[in-house]
Amino acid sequence: MCLNRILRGEYAKRIFSCLVLAMFFCGLLSAQTEHGKQITYACQDERLAEALRQVERLSGYYKMQFAYEDVEPYKVSVNLKNASMQDAMGALLKGTRLRYEVNDRFIQVFAVKQYRSKGSVRGIISDETGEPLPGVAVRDRAHNRATVTDIDGNFTIPCDEDHITLHVTYIGKKALTVRARNGQMLELAMEDDAKVLQDVVVTGYQQLDRR
Repeated sequence: MCLNRILRGEYAKRIFSCLVLAMFFCGLLSAQTEHGKQITYACQDERLAEALRQVERLSGYYKMQFAYEDVEPYKVSVNLKNASMQDAMGALLKGTRLRYEVNDRFIQVFAVKQYRSKGSVRGIISDETGEPLPGVAVRDRAHNRATVTDIDGNFTIPCDEDHITLHVTYIGKKALTVRARNGQMLELAMEDDAKVLQDVVVTGYQQLDRR
């Protein structure tokens, strides 16, 4: 009888320990976005280059890449609280002629130039459920041209040749590479990038193990 009580007590302790550990992991993950930590940061008339570096550090995940001459003209004032990287980048680049592209852990910030072209490629980009995705980066790297989707997921990019290759990126989604012909209307759907989410879970576990 006593042995059964002891075994039941040990079993209950193990169940309790597992529940506590599970709650800890939930708390750890809720403090992060899909990719890195949520960002709380405020600045007033800060150089954009410095603000980008601060957000990079606070994310604990991403690495910023940019040309100094592109970001040097700009100063920013933001007040971010528990923001995702997507929201942080939108706030930092608001009102500038800059856009960004996500490639795994790297965020490339670049200037968008005005072009005169003979034609264009248009399209609409949505998620797996059909909801439009605003703020998706669409680049024609061969000609150093880029744009982003509007609030309804629409984009237009200049095209001077018969065909161009477009690289489509968005935080939390798998990147797309699409070959399009001049004048074509594209309908693209982006899938969730489960690999990066899995990497974040593994990173959190390693940090917990070291502590």
